Amino acid sequence: MASDLEFDFATLFYSKVCEMNIDWNVKGLIANADTVYAIGNDSKLLGRIFEIVSAPVIKAIADEYGYIVKTPDKQNTYPDFTLMRSEDDPQKIAIDIKTTYKQGNRKLNFTLGSFTSFMRNNTKNIQYPYSTYANHYVIGFIYERNLEAEEGSIVTYNDLDSLAIPYLNVDYFVRKKKDINGQKKGSGNTDNMSSIICTNVNEFKTFTGPFSNLPKKLYLHYWRNYSKNTESPKVYIDLDSYFNWLESSLDNINLPEVTIEQHRDLLSYKQAFLDWKSSYNSVVDESETVISTTI
Repeated sequence: MASDLEFDFATLFYSKVCEMNIDWNVKGLIANADTVYAIGNDSKLLGRIFEIVSAPVIKAIADEYGYIVKTPDKQNTYPDFTLMRSEDDPQKIAIDIKTTYKQGNRKLNFTLGSFTSFMRNNTKNIQYPYSTYANHYVIGFIYERNLEAEEGSIVTYNDLDSLAIPYLNVDYFVRKKKDINGQKKGSGNTDNMSSIICTNVNEFKTFTGPFSNLPKKLYLHYWRNYSKNTESPKVYIDLDSYFNWLESSLDNINLPEVTIEQHRDLLSYKQAFLDWKSSYNSVVDESETVISTTI
């Protein structure tokens, strides 16, 4: 059994996919020995397909490194996969599958889960308490929809070649969630976090988001106090206004001293954010509106 220090899930996943010769292309569902149902290009179904095909890779990694794999007991529960030594393991690893499809030259982003559930309530909509997870990974799939693929076709297994693959040109990346987390919520009237905005999979593999060089305590404080969609006015909407909010709170005589000290500590990381902003503002532009197509 390898030590935790040797466990780099992203590197291991890339390697294991090659080793197992994984084929991401799924045409249909086999009902019996001689019947195949076409699956079409519904984005929710395709997200589940990528999750199913990823599962044996994750299990192989877990078996090799002495982890147990746990999938959710209920729907809409985070994460898709939990790696752990035991249920009492305080260093669990969360792995979530995210998908989106290309739409012309439109830039890409992913929704990364709610900031009003388990990040604020330690046990809400999550398999194990949030505090027991040490790392959170995203496996992100980007594909093109094949509009010629139609759901509802039935063929025999021998005629499988007649079915069109419902998606084309699959790319994927594996990153720690915090490293690609954007500073704004996803589009629409939801309370979901958004990823950074990129143009292709290589950018998702290499670009770092605004929280990448900031401590976990700031990341959690930011999202635990981020205004919900229904709240108005907003306390802040991005890290610039967040640091302004922290600074203004230092003179608030109604705040407890312990809160002021916490805010003063978090404010000390402002320069690290400004350094990121000066380096990445031209390539990770979170100011524009992107229509999210993620699952």
